[in-house]
Amino acid sequence: MLLNLETTLNSDLTLNIDTDSLKSEFGSNLPVASISKLTYDFLNNVGTEDLTVTYTSQKDSLVSNLSSSDLATTHTVVYLVMASVLAESIAIYYFMENDKAEFNNITSNKIKQIRTNINILCDWFGNYNKYWVFIEDLRTMNISLGYIQNQISFLVNNINFRLN
Repeated sequence: MLLNLETTLNSDLTLNIDTDSLKSEFGSNLPVASISKLTYDFLNNVGTEDLTVTYTSQKDSLVSNLSSSDLATTHTVVYLVMASVLAESIAIYYFMENDKAEFNNITSNKIKQIRTNINILCDWFGNYNKYWVFIEDLRTMNISLGYIQNQISFLVNNINFRLN
């Protein structure tokens, strides 16, 4: 199991990665090795049985690139941080679209933390030519999360509008 069962004060769940392993991969610029309760709930309550994923892009997706890479075996810590960033992003989008009550549990600070982890990952991937394929998609994800972060109070308050 990748998650400890103990929660921190902000209800995040700590990934089972020790600090020394994080330092060996990332040096002094350490990502936060945790996932939000929102993501934990998504992974445990929504589950993959309820989701249908359809890829419509002409290029390979971030998920398919990650699963076909050697990152899980050669840089396990980086893979776990990357997987946590993807899980957080998917959970945020899912609850934003499908369950506003659950979406209320995300904070601007948590999104900022995810975006910081994305920047740290992009810096790390930049050192390895074979992982450059991840950078563009992560930068796009970072921008999208930035929009959500900056509009979180608008989104949480369930203000809906329509442009005709």
